Amino acid sequence: MDVEVTKRLSNELGVSTQIINHNGHFLDTEGYNTFEFLKDQIIAILNKINTEIGM
Repeated sequence: MDVEVTKRLSNELGVSTQIINHNGHFLDTEGYNTFEFLKDQIIAILNKINTEIGM
């Protein structure tokens, strides 16, 4: 991942980015099997969008 590209894209989209220092992929064998925080954030964003468009 190119951190500078990610930061620039986030800035253009008007959102913040959480950078996690991690060497490699998030593997189930290393204990990464759920991403509740990420899921909750996505649901909140989608709910807000749906409310704004009247769904």
